[in-house]
Amino acid sequence: MSRLTKEHMQALCKVVTKSSEDVKQSIRRARQKALDAVKKTGASFPKDAAKRLEKEVDELTKKFIKSAEDMCKAKEKEIAAG
Repeated sequence: MSRLTKEHMQALCKVVTKSSEDVKQSIRRARQKALDAVKKTGASFPKDAAKRLEKEVDELTKKFIKSAEDMCKAKEKEIAAG
């Protein structure tokens, strides 16, 4: 297997970065949908439960965005190693 050229590596890294950004946007959209659902049903359960759910959604969002970023960095490192 031949080694990748610098230009090819940069192009692959751009694809990886774009994919990572797309995933993070999807995660943020899912977060917004979840928060909207909590607000819509907010009257049917106590406010402290709604706040707890919102906090849990935010924590999960952070976790999955960090995971996407970590995967992106790992893949870029793998590409750079050739």
